[in-house]
Amino acid sequence: MQSDKAQSGETLGQMKQQIKSLEARASHVDAKLSEIDEKLSQLVDSTARLETSIQILVARENGINLLEPIARRG
Repeated sequence: MQSDKAQSGETLGQMKQQIKSLEARASHVDAKLSEIDEKLSQLVDSTARLETSIQILVARENGINLLEPIARRG
């Protein structure tokens, strides 16, 4: 009986340690996911700016002034 209590206590201690370890890992994963999300947002923003720049350059090459009102273009 005493042995069962000791073993139960040891098992409980191991489970608590595993829980702490898993919580620490989860926190680390959450931080990494936040970092990835932030970098992805930056990439999306950069891609949008790049796309706009390319559209402006293509329009200039085709003789289109994007700042001119559409009605006056053609």
